[in-house]
Amino acid sequence: MRRKPIFSSTLEDFFLWMYRANALSLRGGPKPPIPNLPVIYNHHIRLLLATEFGQLYHTLVKRLTQIRGQTCVNRFLWSLRIFSRRHQFRYSPEIRVTNVNGHITSVCSIDFHATAPFMLTGSFNAAKLWLLDYQNGLTPTCIATLQGSDASQFKGIAFHPRQNLMVTNTPENIPVLWGVSYDDTNGCNLTHLAWLEGHDRTVLSVDFHKWLPFFATGSLDSFVILWELLPEKPYVKRVCSFSHESQIFCVAFHPFLPLIATSGRDDIVRLWQLPSERSQLSLLATLNGHSGWIYSVMFHPTAPFLVTGSQDKTIKLWMILDDLTASCLETLHGHTDTVNSVRFHPSGRFIVSTGMDSTVQVWRLSPNFSSATRVANLEIDDVANCAVFDPTTNILVTGTKQDKVKLLN
Repeated sequence: MRRKPIFSSTLEDFFLWMYRANALSLRGGPKPPIPNLPVIYNHHIRLLLATEFGQLYHTLVKRLTQIRGQTCVNRFLWSLRIFSRRHQFRYSPEIRVTNVNGHITSVCSIDFHATAPFMLTGSFNAAKLWLLDYQNGLTPTCIATLQGSDASQFKGIAFHPRQNLMVTNTPENIPVLWGVSYDDTNGCNLTHLAWLEGHDRTVLSVDFHKWLPFFATGSLDSFVILWELLPEKPYVKRVCSFSHESQIFCVAFHPFLPLIATSGRDDIVRLWQLPSERSQLSLLATLNGHSGWIYSVMFHPTAPFLVTGSQDKTIKLWMILDDLTASCLETLHGHTDTVNSVRFHPSGRFIVSTGMDSTVQVWRLSPNFSSATRVANLEIDDVANCAVFDPTTNILVTGTKQDKVKLLN
């Protein structure tokens, strides 16, 4: 942080010289002498671009590039380099990575409780419940482990948005609804509330509706089952099931509408509406555009948009229309391999994506949400399976193929 004034002064002198040189060359006057500037290293530029000063210099350079009759090519190329790399923060020392050990197989799913200090992580053979210590920088402590077998997959996990409830897989590949409680005296208590029987194969996705008493499970058997939460035993009731017509990788509820999105192996996102009688779901729209399996879909927390990530290495931003169908607004290119997950930031201003290319990328949405610009490209030296923003601290938590949970400050 002490170097910021040095960088600012150095680049300010450089830009001022460039401006004078170009202004005089346009009038035919002599060029000013080159100032005695210290060497500007590439990592200095990256440091500067992670600050608000960098945004100011980006604007200045953009204006300078529009001036005719440029001189001193070498110096001018430096300004173009700054301009072109204004969003690449991957080497900024402001980003600190902390590894959280505990899993012994690939971490494929992460979820945070919206109000309680809990984090839930799932790997191929276990699910772990963590207590978060926010006073010490989101320090997680494992308070419960649900152990599975080598054939298990704890990807389908989720917290209820308001109650202390969660859903996880089991060694028998039958999801379970749990009640969760914790105190300093008795520790963690998991109460088995209900078996969620009905799927023939592994459940890969679970999602709770934010306000309605429903949650959905999506499975490799191509079916989604809609469940209703009850205030007393048996605690859940199966409402209906419907087929996505291919293996399901993701189910997602709209935050306030009776709307569900499903995605899977058929390269299509389907939008379903829950009718008032709740007897069955009606198909509203099929969203075509991806050319590979769609591993992740999520609705925007407040605006009428959703985002999808696919095996075709792209991210698509969709707008929900008045008739509850959707239209693709933009396709985001940045990953060089399969996009494993996409999530909106709780504020709705950012998208975080993870990929098989061992990167976690952050995208800033435009003010009208019609487009997005990549603002960070974080290399984590491992396949990034998933990433979620902690709703309290905004720390980015990722799960990797090599059994690590990483905290990115």
